[in-house]
Amino acid sequence: MLQRTILMMFFLTLISQTFLLAHPRFSHKREGKVLVKVNSVAIYEDEFRKQYQLTTEGRPYKTISKKEFLDYMINVELAVQRAQKLKLDETDLAIEAFRTTLHNLVVRQELAPKINAIKVEEKDLEAFFKEKGFLKFSQIVLIPKEGSQEEWNKTKTKAQNIKGELKKTPTLFEDLAKRHSNGPSANVGGDIGFKTKEDLFPELIQTAFALKKVGDISEVLKSSRGFHIFKLTEKPSFEEIKKKYLGDLQFRAQSYKQMKAQEQYYEDLKKQAHIVIVNNP
Repeated sequence: MLQRTILMMFFLTLISQTFLLAHPRFSHKREGKVLVKVNSVAIYEDEFRKQYQLTTEGRPYKTISKKEFLDYMINVELAVQRAQKLKLDETDLAIEAFRTTLHNLVVRQELAPKINAIKVEEKDLEAFFKEKGFLKFSQIVLIPKEGSQEEWNKTKTKAQNIKGELKKTPTLFEDLAKRHSNGPSANVGGDIGFKTKEDLFPELIQTAFALKKVGDISEVLKSSRGFHIFKLTEKPSFEEIKKKYLGDLQFRAQSYKQMKAQEQYYEDLKKQAHIVIVNNP
């Protein structure tokens, strides 16, 4: 079943790529050993080998035979030819698919190598820790059942009542989360694990990360999703993080550096372009 699923995913991706390369703007004469011709269109050995290697190398479905894989490539070519006969290559959807494929190609060629080469050193970890934080929280979140103002007011009142109970008895947080929280963490008493400032809604960051001591509970906070109450459950130092949670911090810091590299890539493209916003959306 896995093998079939993966092959189908490859099948759809290959259709997109083949469709693009069949377009007059991108097609070009090929030379080399021909494996098969599909209505006079050749499938070349070098392209077959490349696609077969990409699909099977290091994967758990290496048992795909070359004969079966070639049959999938024939199916792709037949589907592309059928699409061209129906003039689907002239539709807006096809044009958008061309643009998406071109975007993916340039990203793979120019951006992916830079992102994959990014490494994090201890100074990067410490800088990330200081800028983005690394705290463990529990949360009670109440989500209005509908978008009406009346429902939002009702949910806010419920959140304020829960906060009132917590002021009297802070140790009830886990129990109240299990009973009232609408989030997926309700069944574990609201535990949402370690978070950085990249993980929370912008309107929640300042208050949540201002909690000083383990056990501190926030006021009721409003987001675009609903109403939140946070409890700070762990506040490790950088040295403690290195001892206990180094892998998690490394992953987050590296992901952040990769995201910034991606943002910089597009910013550099914008600097080289002439962009005029005619109307705001």
